[in-house]
Amino acid sequence: MWPFAFHPTVHREVADGYDWYEGRQAGLGTDFLDALETVYGAIHANPARYPVVHADIREALLTRFPYAVYYRVVPSGVRILSVFHTVRNPSTWQRRV
Repeated sequence: MWPFAFHPTVHREVADGYDWYEGRQAGLGTDFLDALETVYGAIHANPARYPVVHADIREALLTRFPYAVYYRVVPSGVRILSVFHTVRNPSTWQRRV
């Protein structure tokens, strides 16, 4: 099993995404969280599944939502760097390297 460690800003990014979608339609925020959990599960099962997009950082795209999970595999597990809306400037999460 690959334990996850989260960058301190990830929880805020997830909460912001949830709030935005839930504000648009009741239940849509929960759908966003479900899609995120599916990606987390896939990363957990096989961290090498997703492509490297920057240095040693991998990108796992959510289905149905324009978000990606950026992470790196480290000796102690998986470090989630960002849950990021794909239209934003990627330099924000790239600085977390």
